[in-house]
Amino acid sequence: MGDYKKSLSSNFQVSLLDAEKIDQAVAMFLDAFKNEAFTEALIDLSIPANHDIYSQITKYRLSFYLEIGHRVFTALDGDNVVGMAILKSPHVKIPKLLILRRAILHLTAFARMLLLGMRASHLNAAINPPDNLPAKHYTLEGFAVNPAYQGKGIGRLLLEQIEQTCAEDHASSGIYLVTADEKNKEIYQHFNYSIIEIRPTNHFIACHFFKKKEMIKEGIGGIENR
Repeated sequence: MGDYKKSLSSNFQVSLLDAEKIDQAVAMFLDAFKNEAFTEALIDLSIPANHDIYSQITKYRLSFYLEIGHRVFTALDGDNVVGMAILKSPHVKIPKLLILRRAILHLTAFARMLLLGMRASHLNAAINPPDNLPAKHYTLEGFAVNPAYQGKGIGRLLLEQIEQTCAEDHASSGIYLVTADEKNKEIYQHFNYSIIEIRPTNHFIACHFFKKKEMIKEGIGGIENR
């Protein structure tokens, strides 16, 4: 998988998620996403019971992704997780037996995930990937920076790591993502992600973005290499 550790400054480092830091990563992720448009339309995280459910589901998802080979990058300030990016690989195939085994071992989390999925079904038409996406694309499924650390360049450095991963994969076509957060839309456009589809709902406007591998090769993070 390679060595993904990368120093950001004397204080920050980005690397693949350490399984021992999953709880910390989940807490940071929920704090960053509690006011995100899609999350607000799905679940009220200010209610402790809902926060507990969503925390358990997110922990289950992260541990599952680590097990099957998707990449979860974290930005660290010393020992603290201050940023995270979930990058789904087009090369990962999920065995059905593994899903069944996981469901049995983590029955409560799996059941809660299914129930939340049913609650989100009315939003699927807005957030499902477009049918015309190029094959073998990476999917940026989750991207979060601790609110106290936003504006310090951590998001940019996580994006650079994500794009480097795609650029080094000769078979990849690019990176796809969807967001309903207005601030995030501006950030992705700044880094040369193109809007390929817009789908409005009663709760938010979902913007689907794609960055071709050719654009990534011109400059990791959207900055031209000279």
